[in-house]
Amino acid sequence: MLYDGAYLAAVQAYYTQCGHGQLALQPLHHLLEQAVQHAEKGYNSYRIIFAGWYAGSNDGDPSLLPPQHELLLAGITARWVLLDPAAPTDQRGVAVTLASDALELALSGRVDVVVLVATGAYLAELARTLTRQGVRVLLAHATPREQLATTLLDRRLRDACSYVVNVAQFEHAAERHWQALFQGLFRPPHEMQEQAE
Repeated sequence: MLYDGAYLAAVQAYYTQCGHGQLALQPLHHLLEQAVQHAEKGYNSYRIIFAGWYAGSNDGDPSLLPPQHELLLAGITARWVLLDPAAPTDQRGVAVTLASDALELALSGRVDVVVLVATGAYLAELARTLTRQGVRVLLAHATPREQLATTLLDRRLRDACSYVVNVAQFEHAAERHWQALFQGLFRPPHEMQEQAE
């Protein structure tokens, strides 16, 4: 599982401002494991064997980044990439580091599915390369229903991936199981603070 840190930090900020609470990473992993299992019929289960959080030094408000302890609890390796303050917004340093780790995983033969939590077109070629190596790619994003028409999710990236899961759609899923998983993603801010202490 490979996170574009700037993207997910913005998602966390959105849901906090909407009153859902803070998006917790461990429940998100659980939901995505089940989403992969649902998409990949014939397999008993899937487990995340590696998760990385890729963020640059100029990703914006540092308060949007998850606390270090939460990354540790979720088993996520933080990959902070130092960037020039004048670096372009697509943050090529972050993309190169993320792509390097993804390809290393693919070539190791240890993974069946790589999950990209991102929206940028810069990952489309990575997704195609992983697919050529026999690795399925799940694109996970969280675009609220009212924003689907104006989403920044790039068509090239979507088309290059084997599966696409919009986590936000589980809020209104027909099955209660998925609704419950969505509701379980969020923790009130005070609860997250208590965990940190």
